[in-house]
Amino acid sequence: MRNPESTGAHHDEMRWKIASASVVGTGHLRTGQPCQDSTQFRYLPLPGAPSDTLIAAVADGAGSAPHSDQGSRLAASASISAIAGSLSRRATAVDAECLREMLTAAIDAAHHAINDLAEANGHRPRDYHTTLLVAVHADGLLGAAQIGDGAVVAAGADGGYDLITHPDRGEYANETSFVTERRSVDNAQITVVPDLRAQCVAMFSDGIQNLVLDYRDRTEPVPHAPFFRGVFTWLEQQPDELSAYIGLRRFLKSPRVNARTDDDLSLILARRIEA
Repeated sequence: MRNPESTGAHHDEMRWKIASASVVGTGHLRTGQPCQDSTQFRYLPLPGAPSDTLIAAVADGAGSAPHSDQGSRLAASASISAIAGSLSRRATAVDAECLREMLTAAIDAAHHAINDLAEANGHRPRDYHTTLLVAVHADGLLGAAQIGDGAVVAAGADGGYDLITHPDRGEYANETSFVTERRSVDNAQITVVPDLRAQCVAMFSDGIQNLVLDYRDRTEPVPHAPFFRGVFTWLEQQPDELSAYIGLRRFLKSPRVNARTDDDLSLILARRIEA
């Protein structure tokens, strides 16, 4: 049981409106492959967790791995379950150190879950290769962990969009890292932003990152603010999560998007609202 005095009163009024979707890319449609991306999230009600809790994950299975669609789903679900369990068991407010520990444990949980599945099926872990992004908001803090490409973007009360994690393309062109690899925990990006007071959070796989990040004349990309302003304004106007899901899938499958990428596409949008 959490101490009710351990969280600020403002958290009691915090809720999230969410749109989340993964769609198969046109390249996979041509070859008959399934969608190898996965998006998953959990928020209220989470017994024992802070009332402002949001846990979300995006995983992108490697196109060359025969069971990466299973790997991406398992990585997302295992990481979310690990964090949800830690939050529900915690008796005091979440701080930056424990949030970092939770995110590290989430990467480790995904790694071991896939290794166990591979062993049970007589496969190699590399047959389930997948990237993983997992983000958690709790007690006013936002943290994110990432293995591989894709990114997490968030906006605070000032309305500016910040890149919380960065795409990892590996040492060579078109190379990335996977949560299935032996040193995945050591190689993970883990970031905790204690003072952001996140109002909006976006997570996406590499299939869409070139459409939503601005690489022009920069060594590091920055969020393309007009895109994020537009999608979060749209999300605010959606009457319910089903409408948001349908609309997001329609956008990801649109000719406008498919003209610029043939990869699988995943996007999670979460906007804080007052109850």
